[in-house]
Amino acid sequence: MCYFSDYFFPQKNINIEYLAGYWDSYGLNYWQWVFDLAPLLWVLVGPLSLWALSATILLAYSVGSVIRYNIRYTEPLLKQKSSALKTLNHLSILTDITLAAAYFISIVFYIQVLSTFALKFFDISDPLYANILGTVLILGTGMYGKLKGFDSLETLEIYAVNFKISIILVFIIALIYYDSSSINTNDTVIDSYHISMDTLRRVGGMFLIIQGFETSRYLGNKYDPEVRIKTMQMAQIISSLIYLVFVYLSANLMTGFNEVSETLIIDVSRKISILLPIIITLGALASQYSSSIADMIGCGGIIKGVLKNKTTLKTTYIVIALGCILCLWTIDVFQAIALASRAFAFYYFLQSLIAFFVSRKGAHKKRLVWQLYILFIATIMLMITLFSLPMH
Repeated sequence: MCYFSDYFFPQKNINIEYLAGYWDSYGLNYWQWVFDLAPLLWVLVGPLSLWALSATILLAYSVGSVIRYNIRYTEPLLKQKSSALKTLNHLSILTDITLAAAYFISIVFYIQVLSTFALKFFDISDPLYANILGTVLILGTGMYGKLKGFDSLETLEIYAVNFKISIILVFIIALIYYDSSSINTNDTVIDSYHISMDTLRRVGGMFLIIQGFETSRYLGNKYDPEVRIKTMQMAQIISSLIYLVFVYLSANLMTGFNEVSETLIIDVSRKISILLPIIITLGALASQYSSSIADMIGCGGIIKGVLKNKTTLKTTYIVIALGCILCLWTIDVFQAIALASRAFAFYYFLQSLIAFFVSRKGAHKKRLVWQLYILFIATIMLMITLFSLPMH
């Protein structure tokens, strides 16, 4: 652990809590998608899942380069609070509001998945009971945040991070064993899939899967720009490798499943072992709940900042909880994925506009190729915002 701490955080006196915070904020905040990713992609594009994922990852890393540019060059300009940079300041506020909305929808999604997985364990599939359980969880979390804050959960978060890593590694080992058995018995089947424009739009509706790396944009009070840039790059690379390995190894397991559901991964994992559904359920519960808390904290912090500290952070948690409950009873999980994907895509679109604005200014002026690159990323993000579709 000391080796990784020294590598990722070269400053002195960085403790283990900061290291755990690094993994959760930069990488593990969206590693919970590992269990959902393979089934969703397989239903959409079948054996082309690996190619679709590779394209999404490449796009994510490109967006990450824009965020890293803003960390290095835009942040110092925003600290100046100059009236000459009014457009930049207004864009920055709009991006914060957009990110808060994206976090808000993500909380609903995480709680929906958590409730569905928990009830699946007891063989209950009625959406009504899932919404009731979700309401209790959101309201309880909001009340806890209002009364005590979430600082007391930091230690629990460290264990949740380690638990998530362990579950992922166990499943990957199980997949390797299953794939070796499938190859030996020659039961691997490759189906043909037709990729339509609607299919591409639905892949765009899953853009939420690569979200998470933007967190480093808002940790300037803890780490300097170079550390945040370096850790973001490493987190994107490590998480991408995990995604690619998992989807590649899941191909044999997914054969024969053509209908998507929130808990499809539980059903398909039974083909490997009767114990895996239990392990995955526990992993999903820990992952989704810790992620919902992280996004509630992030959303509350942004709202407090936008309102210029006119409200307390703890008060925002109750407001967020009540809004999430209303949203929970209005949309299903796949609509939540698509809406959150659109919100994050719009956020990245605005970040691209900010990067383009800064790239044309004074000492930060960049060559035309870089500006065209930013506009290309912005165009893709805008298309996802406008045209992406839910899974069904």
